[in-house]
Parts: sequence; structure tokens; C-alpha cells
Amino acid sequence: MHGIDCHLVLGGDPTHPANGNALLDDLCGAHLHHVPKTERLIKLQALASTLKEQGERPYVVPLGGSNGLGALGYALAMQELRDQCTALGMDWNILVATSSGGTQAGLTLGAHLLGYRGIVLGISIDQPADRHPSYQSDMATIANESARLLDLDPQTTHLTEKDFHLNADYLGGGYGILGPPEIEATRLLASTEGIFVGPVYSGRAVAGLIDLIRQGTYTADHNVLYWHTGGAPALFAYAEGFAE
Repeated sequence: MHGIDCHLVLGGDPTHPANGNALLDDLCGAHLHHVPKTERLIKLQALASTLKEQGERPYVVPLGGSNGLGALGYALAMQELRDQCTALGMDWNILVATSSGGTQAGLTLGAHLLGYRGIVLGISIDQPADRHPSYQSDMATIANESARLLDLDPQTTHLTEKDFHLNADYLGGGYGILGPPEIEATRLLASTEGIFVGPVYSGRAVAGLIDLIRQGTYTADHNVLYWHTGGAPALFAYAEGFAE
């Protein structure tokens, strides 16, 4: 819309014909660069250097847009949610899919700044709980970067890994692998609510929510808000998985 070129560094081989998000990328005119997943960061930096040599001014967006600037949108979104909760007279516990950490970092920072009493729980879709450095410390780094961009006093807004709640029990077969829990959750939400979740992120988190309800972690007495982060276009790339 604004005449700004978009270059996407994607892990894996291109699919023919393109489907899901890859199809949307193509329709929007993005320049696609496919590399092995382990080489994405190297290619990203090399591509930025090449564009600079060509006289361009590239801005490198990290994986998932997860940096201080990217997380600001979710920190500010908590203001809207807080206003809605105030009108309802309650603070809801929030459950959200989390991977690169920017979404949960922003939500947790916003909750901290607003004195929001509900718990923000991230369902990890690909990061194990015992990874080093800890996943929570990465999210704290992102949140504190957002706080600096807002010129907030680090003495009162500094977050640590203890401020982040994470559940890594639903990693399934790994990133992007569709399994029975994701299939059940996706079909259940579509057939009962007309809401579509993507199988990679949001569907896995909904599967986690369903299991937590079955375990009794959440009951009818709890106020739980599932924060839908999209991903529905990816459903079309998983048609065979849902047909099995």
C-alpha cells in the first residue's frame, strides 16, 4: 500500500502450488527467500546487508516480530481489555499461544502497568520448559525493551522471568505438526462457535485450554479469556491432515 518492499526469509522448501500463508505472501507481492530453518537468521542479516549496499534502508523484523517495538501493540491492547473488564466488573485470566514470546511479553507488561489482576498464561507451542536460557527470561527482555521505548521508570516497571506464567505440556509432535489434540480443538471451535483457529499456534493453545478444563484447572467458576492470535489461513495448508 505504501510502496515499501517486503522480503521474507522462510525456513524450508517452497511448496507448489503455494497454499496457506505462502499463497497470501505471494498475492501481496512479497519477495520470498527460502533457506533451511537453521540458516534463517544468517540469511536475514546477509539480506539486510545486501539491501543496504543497494542503497535501501531495511528494517529487520525478528522472528515473530518479537522485540520491544513489536510487543508494544499487545501492551497497549491490555488497556482496551482492562476497560472491558471494568465494565463487566471482573478481571479475566488470559490464555494465549506463545512461541517467539512477543505477544505474551506485551500482554504481561500491559497487565503489570495497569494493575490487571488476571493471570496471563502462555501455552508454549514449540519451546520446552527446560530450555536455556529460560523462555521466560527472553520474554522479560522483550517486555523491558518495550518499557524503555515508553520511557518508563525501570525501577517500577522492570520485569523478571518470575513475572511470566508458562505451560509447556502441549508441544505435541513439534512445531507445525498436526496431531489429534489440534484436530479436535480446531473442529470443536469451528463446529460450535464458527471460530477458526490455525493448527500451528492458536489451535494448539486451544487444545491446551480444553485439556486444562478437563483436568479441572479451569472450572465453570473461573473467568477465562482465550486471546485469539489468528492463523486461520494456515488451515488450508493442512487439509490432508484434517481429512485423515
